[in-house]
This record gives sequence, structure tokens and C-alpha cells, in this order.
Amino acid sequence: LIKIILLEESWSEIFLLSALQISLPLEANPFLTANDYVDDKSNIKLMSEVFSKFKMLNIDPNEFAFLKAIVLFKSEIRGLRDAQTIENLQDQAQLMLSQHINSHSMPPNRFGKLLLVLPMLKTVGGQRIEKLYFSQSIANLSIEKILTDLIKN
Repeated sequence: LIKIILLEESWSEIFLLSALQISLPLEANPFLTANDYVDDKSNIKLMSEVFSKFKMLNIDPNEFAFLKAIVLFKSEIRGLRDAQTIENLQDQAQLMLSQHINSHSMPPNRFGKLLLVLPMLKTVGGQRIEKLYFSQSIANLSIEKILTDLIKN
């Protein structure tokens, strides 16, 4: 149950971090109607702004892994039974990110910069991602529902 709750709450941020890591293209969905196109353009603009902020930081693969863990392990999510364990896991991920930065002679403020851009991922939101990347493949299902079914089975 904890796995499901954590994934439901963080899948969109993890997806965006993964998209950034592999440089997934941002483009309009060719299957959208004319009415949807205006929304799609604004979604792409928002995502483009978020992506450019992250790209400026030149995040390495280890940092991406630590950021995904930090995003996944949110102790403030409602419905978590053992929030302290989740908080400890997030603390560990933050510590590992900090140690990685220090051991690779990166600027000392890099840790703070990486943590400060994470909330930008939430501004995009799961519905925008579903519309841009999955609208033709998952029909009326939500990614949360698909993830829940995958974990349960």
C-alpha cells in the first residue's frame, strides 16, 4: 500500500526527471483537436520553461537518481502509516546527493539549487503529462490507476 501511495503522488515528477535525463522531446500531440491545441501549446510552454531551468544545471545521472528518490520519498503525503521511515529514506537520498556533490568538487551551492528547482516539477502536474504524452495510448485511464494495477498484479 505504501508503494502505491508514494508512486501515485510522485509519478509525474519522476516521469519529468526521466524525460529530462533522456532529453525526451517536447512537441504537440498530433492527435489533438483544434480546441485542444491551444491548451497543448500552453502545456508545452510551461514544460519547456521547467525543462530549461533543469537543463541549465547540467544534472548528471547520479544526481538524477538522487532527485528521483527525494521526490519519491515524501513523508508529508496523507495516508502514510510510517511517515518517519519515509522521511528517513528521503533524508538518506538528500545526504547521498550532498555527498556526491561534495566528492565531485562541485560548487557548494549546487545542493540548494537542485532542491530549489524540484517544486517546479509539481507545476506541470500529472494531467498535463497524460495529455501530452499518453492521451492516445491510455484513453480514459489515469496513470495512477495503471500504476496501481501494475503494482497490485
